[in-house]
Amino acid sequence: MRKLNLWLAAALLVLAAACSKDEVVINSSGDQAWKMLASTGANVAMISQPSGNIVKNNFAQASGTITKMATFGGRIYLLAKDDYKITVVDEVSGEQLAVLDFSASQLMPSAIAFANATDAYVAHENSDKISLVDIYYNKVVRQINVGNNPTDLAYLASGYIAVANSGSNSVSIINTKTYAKERDVATNPVPAYVGATDSKKIFTIVCRGNGKDGSGEKTSGYVQFLNPATGEITYTKEIKNLGIDGSEITPRSLAINEKGLAFIATNYAMYKLNTKLKSPVLSVVKRDDFAGVSYNYALQEIIVIKSDGTAYAADNTTALKTYDLVLPGTFGAVLSLK
Repeated sequence: MRKLNLWLAAALLVLAAACSKDEVVINSSGDQAWKMLASTGANVAMISQPSGNIVKNNFAQASGTITKMATFGGRIYLLAKDDYKITVVDEVSGEQLAVLDFSASQLMPSAIAFANATDAYVAHENSDKISLVDIYYNKVVRQINVGNNPTDLAYLASGYIAVANSGSNSVSIINTKTYAKERDVATNPVPAYVGATDSKKIFTIVCRGNGKDGSGEKTSGYVQFLNPATGEITYTKEIKNLGIDGSEITPRSLAINEKGLAFIATNYAMYKLNTKLKSPVLSVVKRDDFAGVSYNYALQEIIVIKSDGTAYAADNTTALKTYDLVLPGTFGAVLSLK
């Protein structure tokens, strides 16, 4: 059975969903062929999907074990949080272009979101800060105080960054025009994943619930909608499953497609809801043990990874499997490319 680091896969897939808008490549057989990156330790391999053929085994190298990957503006960002660094490489050649080094302050880069061609925001889960990075010059510009343990963040085209502060049960709203925090908004326990729906100008927050790290009493996870302009929580729904106590369900990943459909991977099921509706139904797509979910913008399909290490592509609307993917026997993070 393939081994999989659930936390790496789940976290990586929320970020890939936000950043991968890729071009489709058609092979001679008429099938859609596309490339995926998969990390093992500090190494990144390039794999052709769905065949699983290795395009380049040593495509890129990071400074340490890669926990997430993201792509933006022709560059790939390799996050090695335990090494306090982000390695920036060329998307085509894999050549190293820069290293964003947070080791002096020992700030772990746990997530990255891109606001425009020059500005990116990096969450540091072992602190109460995020960093504003100039990705043109590859330098840290400033740090912004948020809540405790910012684990994830997302950009909304109306000019906001939402930061999920899992240690203080809040979301911080950053104005990308002023680079300042506008407010902290209280959420349900342990907000861990955040995504954006530009057409409705809202953020979707997935809260894991207490005790999911093995300490303390377990509580249910929730999904919430947040209006960043007003700071209002406009929707709250418990994540539960028929015959299973909600406290036993652990959300592991969030992906939102261009239709505004949100998919939530958990240890018991894959859930779906329409973020364009005011009071959407949270429905179960499939019951299984899932490690993560992301969205492939190029092919307009869902990428699903199960806890046993197997992976597949799924329909853009139903999230039901359309074909299998082939990944290395041991991997950490994955990312869709051209």
